[in-house]
Amino acid sequence: NKVKGEILRLNETSAFVWELCDGTHSIKEIIDLLTQKYEVDRSTAEKDVENLFSILEEKALIDMNWSPF
Repeated sequence: NKVKGEILRLNETSAFVWELCDGTHSIKEIIDLLTQKYEVDRSTAEKDVENLFSILEEKALIDMNWSPF
């Protein structure tokens, strides 16, 4: 976050999800890709993505209310 001067370190799976937060992937698509790449069950992937998005939104790095439409 350039405004606050903070750095957020991401592990490999979080970095993978972050790269997909480009406005073209739905949350469902991100979870699908995560389960395929890391062979994690859907329930775990959903919880992990929800937790990550909560952190990213808290840090003002994403806006969960944004919509391209």
